[in-house]
Amino acid sequence: MNQFSKPPKTIPELISILEGKGIANANPSYSERVLQCIPYYKLSGYIKSTPEPIELFDVIKTYELDMEIRNAIFGLLAHYE
Repeated sequence: MNQFSKPPKTIPELISILEGKGIANANPSYSERVLQCIPYYKLSGYIKSTPEPIELFDVIKTYELDMEIRNAIFGLLAHYE
């Protein structure tokens, strides 16, 4: 079994990391719910590709749009296989 040297970050710690990167957090309870469902490291790619300053809500909307497009494309590909 793998032994990890770093303990996992808590949700408040992840939110403070996001704030340290210039991501505004308009709704803390929404941010907590989102980070419980979507891993921070999945969102980090979307954070890097957006101009600063930005709100976490905008990052989530970009992530959700990307997932919708990805699901539509894979659905079409599965239909033609």
